[in-house]
Amino acid sequence: MSRLLGAIVYNWPLKLMALALATLLYAGLVFSQNAQTRPVSVPIVAANQPAGTILISALGEVSDIRYFVTDQSDVTFTSSNFSAQVDLAQVQAGPESQSVRVVVVSADPRIQVLAATPAFVSVRLEKVEPKDVPVVVIPGAVPDGLEIRPPEQSLKTATVRGAESDIARVVQVRAIIPIDTSGIDIDRDFPLSPVDELGERVGGVDVEPSSVRVSVVVIKDETTKTVPIVPAIVGNLGEGFEVARVSFSVPVASLEGDSADLAEITTVRTQPISIEGRTTDLDTAVGFDLPQGVAAVAPQQVVVHVFVRAVTASRTFNAGVVPTGQRADRVYSLSIGQTQVTIGGSPAHLDELSGAALTVSANVAGLDVGTHQVTLTISVEAGLSVLAISPATATVTVTSAVAPSASAAPGG
Repeated sequence: MSRLLGAIVYNWPLKLMALALATLLYAGLVFSQNAQTRPVSVPIVAANQPAGTILISALGEVSDIRYFVTDQSDVTFTSSNFSAQVDLAQVQAGPESQSVRVVVVSADPRIQVLAATPAFVSVRLEKVEPKDVPVVVIPGAVPDGLEIRPPEQSLKTATVRGAESDIARVVQVRAIIPIDTSGIDIDRDFPLSPVDELGERVGGVDVEPSSVRVSVVVIKDETTKTVPIVPAIVGNLGEGFEVARVSFSVPVASLEGDSADLAEITTVRTQPISIEGRTTDLDTAVGFDLPQGVAAVAPQQVVVHVFVRAVTASRTFNAGVVPTGQRADRVYSLSIGQTQVTIGGSPAHLDELSGAALTVSANVAGLDVGTHQVTLTISVEAGLSVLAISPATATVTVTSAVAPSASAAPGG
């Protein structure tokens, strides 16, 4: 008995390993007999793509799956039961492709995926780069009998975004503008396409904004017309100032456009000319405010001179007349005691004046005994001017002062 027991336990670790291996091989045999392979069409999707990158290579799809079903009852096998993805979290952006394992899972827990074709795919990531490029608007062929003005566009530049290698090829974004035989003016949005230096479209690139507003004047019956120039003055001058007059480098402008568009035009206004807060003259070159379909031929700009002056008014006051420069031994008699003084200046300054505060002078210095005509004068503060004094002269009679009698006794 002991010999039998010894034989059983002899080298028992190896015997246990042999038993486990046999069990595993048996299970694998059974498992392999139940495993199946079927064709499928499961798109491979990317997961955990690093921010700021774009996937260059196509991932394709899983074409067949080897699987094992734990419970055969009521199992429906379709491609929609599976999903396939590649994890891009560890993939670095660069010029080289990298191999990444394809992971396929089933939505039905009874279906266990053993393998899939392909098991790996090559992927390449590139950094997403923005770049500002010019916006170019290209009119299409112009039908016979029509002419067009140069297009006006709402954008001069746009931003393109995409893979670094694609963005490097983009030199501009273009909008092609077809010209209709109807001769109708164009004013609408057109899509922008990124192109390389050969004019070929570059795919996989986004444009921001994606469109440009374009206006094109289409002319069917072109004619010209010369009309006077009218200034468009806007704003208010500084307080106390006014526009004296406006002059132009040329008085008229020649306009060009459809005869129907020009028929109602009798003058041409300039672009707005601001005089806000000014107290001095203004010289400026401006264009014209023209309706759609009309263009200025000569000149395309005009030099405008705005003459600015202080606002003035005048007011007449009654002012007293007094002699100045008298001698103590003379007596002076004036023919008038008051005169009218007309003073000019800003209304604000004139409002501060009153006749009672004004004094007109009759200078009698150096006059001898007798009758004399003296010119009247008055001084006013800065910013005011004397426009007239009426009458402007006064008659001054000069006599000797009578000295008191020496024999007269005080209190006498």
